[in-house]
Amino acid sequence: MYAGRRPIPLIGVSGSHVIILGTILAAIALTFDVVTSASLLIALTIHELGIVLGHRLAGHADVRFRLIPMPRSGPVSRDPHLTDLEHFFVVLMGPALGLAPMVLAFALSDLFAGHPLQHLFGTLALTLGAFNFIALLPIWPLSGGTLVQLMMRPGFPRVSALPAASLFAGMIGMSWATDTPGLFLISVIGALAYAIRPPIPKERPPMPGRALMTAIPAYLTTLSAFFLGGWWVLLVVTGQF
Repeated sequence: MYAGRRPIPLIGVSGSHVIILGTILAAIALTFDVVTSASLLIALTIHELGIVLGHRLAGHADVRFRLIPMPRSGPVSRDPHLTDLEHFFVVLMGPALGLAPMVLAFALSDLFAGHPLQHLFGTLALTLGAFNFIALLPIWPLSGGTLVQLMMRPGFPRVSALPAASLFAGMIGMSWATDTPGLFLISVIGALAYAIRPPIPKERPPMPGRALMTAIPAYLTTLSAFFLGGWWVLLVVTGQF
């Protein structure tokens, strides 16, 4: 892969990585179908391309494409993020790059109504929506967990835990009110993950107020778009398991 004239190395192609990826895709193909399995692979690839693109746009010269984003695969870039705003932009670019392909897949699904391609494009669109919605949930180490952590980091560290506690308390209350065990589980896991999350470098400047007023709507809008695109797939998965 290339970014300009500099090649972008591909990492995560060891035997163990390939076995893990193949096992996951085979399990999904057996549970649903091959189209869903292939769609998940496409969604994962687009997500990683978005992360790479975000790093390049942020000025990182040393970037790598990860076949499977695992801790042992290493970071996309070894260069540290200079600001919270840069970090937020790079992380959000992963899911955000999937918005246009999801909309295009929905449009092509409607265009080929009654044709076998309708199932292909429809499954791809729904998978992109569900995959990226899950990725944006406020649970560390998902992308959403990092984004929420960056948005909740004000200039006064003493009160930084209060917004997080309010968010998870509200989610837990909503899960009880709507009788949704899945939401309750996500809320509890999110609260525990937030408590053990890696700290943000103290010397790195947080997002200024104006940037935060743009970051919050950007996150919520992207999360809502993917929820609308793949919400019922999540219901199907919940019913399957």
